[in-house]
Amino acid sequence: KLKHLRLQKYISKSPRAVIKSLSFTETASPTVSIVIPVFNKFNLTASCLQSIRSEVSDSVKYEVIIVDNNSKDASHMLSGIAGLVYIRNKENLGFVEACNIGAAKAKGKYLVFLNNDALVTQGWLEVLLETIQRSPSIGLVGSKIVYPDGRLQEAGGIIFQDASGWNYGRNDHP
Repeated sequence: KLKHLRLQKYISKSPRAVIKSLSFTETASPTVSIVIPVFNKFNLTASCLQSIRSEVSDSVKYEVIIVDNNSKDASHMLSGIAGLVYIRNKENLGFVEACNIGAAKAKGKYLVFLNNDALVTQGWLEVLLETIQRSPSIGLVGSKIVYPDGRLQEAGGIIFQDASGWNYGRNDHP
């Protein structure tokens, strides 16, 4: 329900109105680069960007990089958002390659890869940074991901000896 309510405020707005309502602070040396691959789904992406803008503290220096896999909807208009880094591929290269392209353009010390349908919550980025900066032995951190209906999608991952993986806590109580 929460995801639906947060998306609702964009569905009624035109893409131009959404673009005008969003902006990010440009910084020459961000601590974090948030890379978001996109293929269509303008309303989801707009809601994701708004959640980042409203839920990340101004004390964190970050940049947002959109890698558009040649969307056919209004997603190209994201290039008009002030302070946002927008890259448009000539074809749909898929999620992983879009992440690689965004990472190559990133200026931050840390990379966050985010799906365009994610809605972040208050303090999410600050906690990730605090965790990874706690010890030089930490190489990767991840967020708890909760489905819109409240079930836990994952709270980390497990990689087995055969290199297969599984989301830790899937469908458990968050």
